[in-house]
Amino acid sequence: MGRLNQTIFKINIGCSPDDSDGNEGYTEADGNLADWCKDKEHIDILVLAFLTNFGHGQYPNGNLGYCQINSDGASNGCEQLEQDIGTCQQLGKKVSISMPGSEGDFGLNSKGDAEGVAYSLWNSYGAPNAVQDKSKRPLGNVRIDGWDIDIESNPYDEDGKGYLGAMLNKLRSYFEADTAHKYYIGGAPQCYLNHDQGKNMDLNMGDSINQAKYDYLWIQIYNNECAATHAYDGSNQFNLNEWPGVIANGASKNAKLYVGIPGNKAEAPEYVPTAHLADVYNAAKGVKGFAGFMVYGVGDTKSVVVKNGCDYFGQIHSVLTTGHLC
Repeated sequence: MGRLNQTIFKINIGCSPDDSDGNEGYTEADGNLADWCKDKEHIDILVLAFLTNFGHGQYPNGNLGYCQINSDGASNGCEQLEQDIGTCQQLGKKVSISMPGSEGDFGLNSKGDAEGVAYSLWNSYGAPNAVQDKSKRPLGNVRIDGWDIDIESNPYDEDGKGYLGAMLNKLRSYFEADTAHKYYIGGAPQCYLNHDQGKNMDLNMGDSINQAKYDYLWIQIYNNECAATHAYDGSNQFNLNEWPGVIANGASKNAKLYVGIPGNKAEAPEYVPTAHLADVYNAAKGVKGFAGFMVYGVGDTKSVVVKNGCDYFGQIHSVLTTGHLC
C-alpha cells in the first residue's frame, strides 16, 4: 500500500459549557471553530458535539460548545457558530454534528419515532432550499455536511438500538433532495469487539453499522484493551485489522476506517505521544479501508510543537503522507 493521498482528521471541539470533566477539552482558550479552520490546513472534518437528547418524541437538542439547542427548536448563543460554520465551509472544511455522546439521554421506541428524528435532523440542518417550509432552524440558514453517531450507552431498553439503523436510512434518503451538496454519515464505535458474545461488533452501534450505510467509521481506539497504544507496546491488542472483516457483509462494508485517538492527555490514559504516531500508522497502513486519524478533543494538541512548526496535527499529517514525523 502506498502513501495516503488523502488525509482526513475528525476533531471534536464542542462540549457543554458546564462540562466540568473536560470530556471534549474545549474552553474559550481553544478559540472559535473558525480559528481551527483557518489555522489547521491539515484538518478536513470538524465535528461539533453533542446533541445529547433525541427520540421518544423529543426534538434533538443539546449543546454545541457554547451554542445551546433547545427541545423546542430554538437556540441560544449560536450566532458565532453560525458564522464560523460558513467560514469553515468556504475554506473547504466539512462540519458535522455529533449525537448523543457518552452522556446522551436518548431512545428510539419505534420505526416511526426513529424516522421522526431523521426528519428533524434533515429539516433543521440540511440546505434551506431542500427542506420543508417553516422547519425549525436552530442554526438559521446554515447547512452542515454530515451527522456523526457516537453511542456509548443506551439508557432505554435494548430493543431501542434496533431502530437506529432505520433512523439513519431515513436520514440518508433525504440527501437526494439536495444533489448540489454531498452529505455523509459517520460513526464512532468502540474498538472493543464482543467475540465472547458472538456478535463481533460494538454492542451499542453494531446493529446500525450492519443495517445502515456509514461513510466513515472513526473507531474509538482508546479507553479499551484494544487502544492505539497497544500498536507499539508489544501486546498485539491493537485490532484495527479485524474491522474490515467485521463490516464486510453489512451496509457499511465500504466505510472508510479511522484510528480514533484522544487529543488530551487528561481524557484517556491511551494518549499517543508524538514520538509513537508513526508506530500507530505503521500498524494501520496495511488495513483495508484505512483512511486517516480521528482526534477526539483539542486538549493538548495546541501545545505540541516538535520541530519545523509542526504541532500534533502537523505531525499526524506528516506521518500519513511521508511515513515519518516532521
